[in-house]
Amino acid sequence: MTGRADASSWKGYALALASTALTGLADFVLRRWVGEGSLLILYLPALFVSARFGGLGPALVCAAASLAASYGVSHVLVESAADLVRLIVFLGMAVGLGLGAELYAGIQNLFDERPPFTTILSAQDLAFDLGRFLYIGARYRR
Repeated sequence: MTGRADASSWKGYALALASTALTGLADFVLRRWVGEGSLLILYLPALFVSARFGGLGPALVCAAASLAASYGVSHVLVESAADLVRLIVFLGMAVGLGLGAELYAGIQNLFDERPPFTTILSAQDLAFDLGRFLYIGARYRR
């Protein structure tokens, strides 16, 4: 939702596809021990990383690629009502994480001119940003 069109915007999509490909490989390897059925939970770390460092667009690309990879490995996405619920939750998490990352980047840009999704935060930076976020929330709650 930030409408980024700079040269670094493709990196989020590349990260989404690369992390999904690695997870698909892990899904393929684990399939012989786990058995049949969808293992969408394996793709959540790829989704987290894609959303955090890419935003909404890469998170949605990661979700679509995850569904394709999972289907390619297991040849089925929905066998039961429980699988349908898992699929809906996974897609909801993709949208929620992507929107959350966009919101985080927007709030971060209020305080500095650092471009969003370009640096990996240290624990100290994350704690500082969380403190700023809570301070802003408390100011506007009044």
